[in-house]
Amino acid sequence: MKESTRTSYRDRMLAVLVYIEAGLDRNLTLAEIASVADFSPYHFHRVFTGTVGESISGFIRRLRLERAAGRLLEGDEPVMVIALRAGYYSNQAFTRAFLASFGEPPSKFRRLRSSIPLISSPSGYHYHSGEGVVSFNTVEGGSGVMDAKTVTTRDMKVLGMRHVGPYQMIGEAFERLDRAVKAAGVDTRDSQWLAIYNDDPDQVPAAELTSEACVTVGEFPALPEGSDMKAFEIPGGLHATTRHVGSYDGLHASWGTLVGSWIPSHGFKPRCAPCYEIYVKGHECTSDESEFLTDLYEPVDRV
Repeated sequence: MKESTRTSYRDRMLAVLVYIEAGLDRNLTLAEIASVADFSPYHFHRVFTGTVGESISGFIRRLRLERAAGRLLEGDEPVMVIALRAGYYSNQAFTRAFLASFGEPPSKFRRLRSSIPLISSPSGYHYHSGEGVVSFNTVEGGSGVMDAKTVTTRDMKVLGMRHVGPYQMIGEAFERLDRAVKAAGVDTRDSQWLAIYNDDPDQVPAAELTSEACVTVGEFPALPEGSDMKAFEIPGGLHATTRHVGSYDGLHASWGTLVGSWIPSHGFKPRCAPCYEIYVKGHECTSDESEFLTDLYEPVDRV
């Protein structure tokens, strides 16, 4: 089962990569790309990053630059035309991106190069120009050593405060939530504090990202009319879970390993339900970020 699941993930993801490459001139949506692999868009960005080793937009950006390099060498199109087809609307922006990737500005590259150096790719997948063997290597990301497991959780009653904006600013929503639960007389001494992140930060502008700062409660209290605090349930069920130790900066990598590597290698697939982070130990307990403890919960089904 485990090997067949890994193979299924790899085959489905290869179909996604080929689909993206064929659509480089279009604005592909997350839902459209996820449907190719038959995954829910809710979790697909984590599956993609964990399996391919790049974000979706980073992968698209790299393939467009590799295609642009080929066009510089193979034809006489003006640099600005090539830049536009690569998704850059000014020559300056294209030159900066091209220089960062290939070490030379486009004009010098066209004049001096006879072959295209490959941009570093964690999966080994590169732009193919319609020819050659199309393949890639899944990024294991330490799936063999990740200390993860599956648990069956119960439904959780929570009070939540919506945050709109960069995810790293969600602390403001937790502060508002803390004031609101105290004002409502809610006892949180035995509660857990957690967050639900609704969007893919690689696809949604930072100012438009939505997330929920939450605290668990035994029973829903009566909320004042017009309160920004909302009461809702997080559904229980089978979850894959792991504990992240250290700075919050490393959470993205831990999520990628859990969803993109550990889950498929153990015969599971993401389920369409909220995933969340429980903050076991954070700023309120220690100033040493290496001691932070965060539990990740990803809803899953058996394959």
